[in-house]
This record gives sequence, C-alpha cells and structure tokens, in this order.
Amino acid sequence: MKNHATLAVWCPVARAAALCALLISPSAWALDASQAKVVWGMATVQTSGSTTTVNQRTGAVRIDWSNMDVPAGNTLAFNQIDASSVAINVVTGNAATNILGSVTAPGHVYVLNPNGVLIGRGALVNVGSFVASTMALDSFDLDSGALVLKRGTPVDGAQVKNDGTITADGGSVALVGNQVGNSGSISAAGGRVMLLGGDHVVLTPDRNGLLSYSLDRASLVASVSNTGRISAAGGQIALDARSLAQAVVNSSGIVEAAGVSEGPDGVIRLVALGAAGSKVSVRGTVDAGASGLVTADLAEGGQLDFGPEFLRAHAPDQAGALNVSALDKVYDGTTDVTVRVDLSSMPGRTAAPVTLDMVQAHFDDRFVQVDGEPGYVWFTARLSGETALALPGSLAARISPREIHLEADTKTYDGRTDATVHLLAGDVLDIDKDILRVSVTGAQFTQANVSPDGVVPVTWSGQRLVGAAAGSYKLSDSASGRITPKLLSVNASDKVADGSTAASVRLVTNGIVASDLNQLSVTLSNATFDSAAPSAAPVGVSYAYQLVGAASGNYALSGRTSALITAPVTPPTPVTPVTIPDGLSGVIDNGRRGGQSSAQNINPGALSDLLSNLPPPAAGNEDEDKKAGTGRSDINSPIRVIDGGVKLPALLTVR
Repeated sequence: MKNHATLAVWCPVARAAALCALLISPSAWALDASQAKVVWGMATVQTSGSTTTVNQRTGAVRIDWSNMDVPAGNTLAFNQIDASSVAINVVTGNAATNILGSVTAPGHVYVLNPNGVLIGRGALVNVGSFVASTMALDSFDLDSGALVLKRGTPVDGAQVKNDGTITADGGSVALVGNQVGNSGSISAAGGRVMLLGGDHVVLTPDRNGLLSYSLDRASLVASVSNTGRISAAGGQIALDARSLAQAVVNSSGIVEAAGVSEGPDGVIRLVALGAAGSKVSVRGTVDAGASGLVTADLAEGGQLDFGPEFLRAHAPDQAGALNVSALDKVYDGTTDVTVRVDLSSMPGRTAAPVTLDMVQAHFDDRFVQVDGEPGYVWFTARLSGETALALPGSLAARISPREIHLEADTKTYDGRTDATVHLLAGDVLDIDKDILRVSVTGAQFTQANVSPDGVVPVTWSGQRLVGAAAGSYKLSDSASGRITPKLLSVNASDKVADGSTAASVRLVTNGIVASDLNQLSVTLSNATFDSAAPSAAPVGVSYAYQLVGAASGNYALSGRTSALITAPVTPPTPVTPVTIPDGLSGVIDNGRRGGQSSAQNINPGALSDLLSNLPPPAAGNEDEDKKAGTGRSDINSPIRVIDGGVKLPALLTVR
C-alpha cells in the first residue's frame, strides 16, 4: 500500500499536489482513525468505510495526525458538543494535507500543517468556522478561545490554497500562511473571511464566536491571492499580507460583502504592508454595498493598482477627491506610517487602470509627541491613469506610548512581602535601551504566602521613567511574580548494616519561619533505604510525609535524603594479662628452640599461689605430659611470659 509520504516524492511541488492527488486511487491513501492521536481533551476517532468520525466530548480537543488527507468520496465528520466547540488538528507527518472529499462540523475546525493545506476542486468544507494554516501552534487559551500561531520551520513551496468550496455561514474562515490563495469559493454570510499572509497571528473569538485577528510581518515575502469568489454578505473580508520584505495582495476574482435584503452592508480590507514594492492589485470586483466600506492599507513605497472592472462600494463623499488618511499606531521606534485609502471615494468604473504610488509616507519624528498630540506625516503620492483625483497635501496621526511591564523576581517563601522587580524582556525596544531608565520603589507582594497557582500580584509606591525615550513608554499598572514553597530539610541517621532497609529520619526545624511554628505540623513515615547493603557512599532514603496547618502551603519536602550504612565490626578475642608477683622462683620455659629451654628461677610455693588464680588449662594429652621430663610440663597451659608478666597461653615447666 502506498502512503502519502510516497505521494510527496511524486508531487514535490506544493501547487501540483492537489492535481497529483486526483490521479491516485483513493484507496491508496484513505483517511484512517489509526493516523489520529488525541493529545488533550476527550474524543474518539473511528473509521467506517469511507467515513472517519471524530466524536468530541469536550469543548476543545487537540488531535495529532500523521496524515490528514481526505480523498474524494470520503468524509471527515466532527460530532461536536455545539457551535463553540473547537477541534485543533495538527499534522505531524512530512506531507501536505489534501482535502478532496468532505469535512463537516457544527463548530470550529482548525487544520495546521507546515507542509501545506490544499483543498482540491470538488471538495466540500461545511463547518461552523474553519482555519487552515502552515504556521505552528504556539498556544490555545481554553478560557478565551484565543489561538496563537507562529512561524515554524519553513517548508519550501508550502501554501494554503482553496480550489473547492468552503462554507461557514455565520462563522469565520481564515486561511493563514506565507502564501495564501483562493481560486474556489468561500462563503461566510454574516461572518468573516480572512486570507492572511504573515509570520505570527492571533485569532480571538468575540462573544458571538466570530474571529478577529492581529498579524505580524513575515520575514519572507508574504502573498495573498484571490482568483475565485469570496463572499461574506453583511460581514467582513480581509485580504492582508504583511512582510519585512515585499507584501503582495492580488484579487482578480470577486470579493463581495454587500448585505442582502435589508441587512447591513459589510467591510472589505485590502492590506499590503512591507518593503518598497509591496502592492495591492485589484482587477476583479470588490463590492461592500452602498453603505459598506472598502479600504486599502499601504506603507511608503507601496502601490495600489486597480483596473476598469473595479466596482465602487458606494458613491463618493466628494466627487473627484480621494480620501486618504494616516492611521494611528503604538510607538514602535520607527517613523513608519500606514496610509489608508478609502476606495469608496473612487469613481464607479474607470476606463483604464489607475495606479497610486506611495512615494513618501512617514512620521516627522519617531517619538510620541508631547501631550499625545498628533504627529505630522510627510505624504506624497503619485496618481497615474486617466482618472483625475485630488490628493491631500499633508496628513497627521497619533503615536501612543508603548506599554512596558514589570515582573517580580521569583523568590522562595520567607514570610515577608518584599519584592524585587525587573522589566519584562523585549518590552523596551533595542534602539531605546540606552536612552530609557525605569526605576521603581517600594515593590511589595500583596501577600507573603504562596498562592495556589504560585502567582502573587505586586504593587509599588513610586516609579520614574527618564531619558530621551521616556515619553514614548508607559508603565503598566499591574504586575505579578511567583513565590515558591520553601524546601525543608530532612536528615536520616547513619546505621550499621543489619540486613534490613529500615531507616530513621528527622525534620530539620530551623528552616521553618518562626511565625509558622505553631501553624505547621509535619509527619514523617515509612523511611526506607534504597538498599540494605553497606556502602562507602551515602545510600538514598525515601520517606512519606504529610504537611498540615495554616502554613502548610508555604513549605515542601522532597521525600528523599541519604545516610551511611556501615559494615558490622567483629570484636577481637579478649586477653587477660597476669603479672608474676615478686619472689617467684623456678623455671618457666616460654618456648623450645632446638630442644633447648629458656629458664627463669621461680619459687614453687609462690607459683602454686599464682596458678590457683589462673584459668584452668585446656584439656591436654597425658602421654605428652610424661614425655616432657621429670618435672610437670603442660603444653596446653594458658600461661605466657611477656615483659615480666604472665599472659595466656604459654608453656610452663617447673623443675
């Protein structure tokens, strides 16, 4: 059986993948439940015939797929709790996702594949909301539903493209990546459609579940293209490309947001923000309705180009005048400005293409103006074509201060509320680090105790921002930090090996804050050495513990310590020294060497007294006694002469 990775070898170009997939038998790469793994949330995945069903049991779920192709004639169905349910599908394989069959769901379905997401001709996606992206999942907030996507490892040729039919009436459709295109049909009546080209995007649902977005510029060329039909009757449509290089938005198809019947008209935004040469090109129909709004956003060096097919959104406010405005922004350290052109002020139809070049568009000064007044914008545009339109001579826009945030250093519980704070990394722009100083006094945690989640708010009594860039920043009035539990020490007693692993442990109480001594009770139990064998190195000890009392949350134990196990020592045989009293005479043989004896004079009477005080000799051999000579000789006698004293044993011969 061929798998989809094999298909990638035959279809290395992403744009050809959908076409190539049509040439492959569906049975060769059918979607199967075995390719799915639930990472978090609760769901089951089952395949029966040509239908794979995801039964989602929680409001949000993440499923990783090794392959998420939906062949023609196959269905991927999500059974969700309600329209607010979210199923995040992350493809971990190395091939693009090809959807040629059907995808259905009452709620949100997100498909993330860095290799590309391709919805082929004839495919049907009918869901509450749909997101397809080549970006990587950064985070998902279970409370707010905010989805954060960021640029992952780039894959050559990866794109998000729709050649089929996507329907999400009353919901949202977002196609997100560096290269995004639609040549099929996308419909979200009363909802929102977003084709977004960039590196980092945040999609946040409002109270009605409709997604809004914030988009950062891509490091590579970002392009958005529409040659098909995009419809959001009475809703909002955005074709938005942003890049540090060139950003391009092309629409030669139909983009319509006009309301139906007596419903409200919509909003259409065309955005191409990037380096010089970035472009918004409109060669098809753009219609937001008579009371709707169509705008194009450009930066210095950008170009707006539209052809004779362009259909105005509504009659111009002032005939012959082009409404152009500069947009306010948050301080970013540059003089860049976004210029918005209201295409509603354009003539209904033009006889020839019209081009508007943003020759000059930038703030006079990069800093926030004193008292927050609008800053002057240098603006020069060149209009070409047969249509004569008046352009404004100057513009103004407001730069608002950039918010910076404090964070308290993490500290171990010590019973006090004092805090040390620092600025969050990245808040102050690199260009301003030498011309901005921030000082804070009186920083205090709002409580001394450890909180259940570890995070404790921080307040401060005074603050100062000084330096040339001080007026372009504002300090957030909220901050927090972490207080972590204090780790108490437990000592184990050394012991002599006794064949068991039993251990004795005790708490080191001098680590407890004095005010907590009456609010904390610690119980230690089940202390056990890891091994019963003696060791030159400390042996690990495990123990169970319980902390109770009002202060128990401020402390922790590791459950581990160590101690020595030494080998038992065998005591030597005891020896009792005996001293020969004065006046003894006789002969003591303390050894025979070559049959000769070494003799000393001993008084026999005194010797008798001495012998009566000595332990009895060990049992000997009477025959050996006889062989010793005329005198008594006991070779098993316990007496030995050492340094003038008598110890046991020795050979005693009395002559």
